[in-house]
Amino acid sequence: MPYVKLPDGTVAHVKVAARPGPQCVAMQDSGRRCLKRSKYQCDYRLPSGATCDVHLCGDHARTMGPDRHYCPPHFQMDCQQQHRKLFTALGR
Repeated sequence: MPYVKLPDGTVAHVKVAARPGPQCVAMQDSGRRCLKRSKYQCDYRLPSGATCDVHLCGDHARTMGPDRHYCPPHFQMDCQQQHRKLFTALGR
């Protein structure tokens, strides 16, 4: 624990707060950002080949598999793509 000597000669204990980690950026129904501590990042693959990487809390991360999570908008996009593939395959 760090101690600091003050100009008058007294010694003070200084407690340094931990730096806050990344916060969830998902939108709540109220239109505000969640801002809970982030535990995950979106793993949705973008056309550029990179991943989305927005920070998400456990409430907003959608689990897609082991160590694979999507943000709510990309989860919805993926579901729509899967439904299109399914109905296209059934229509043949």
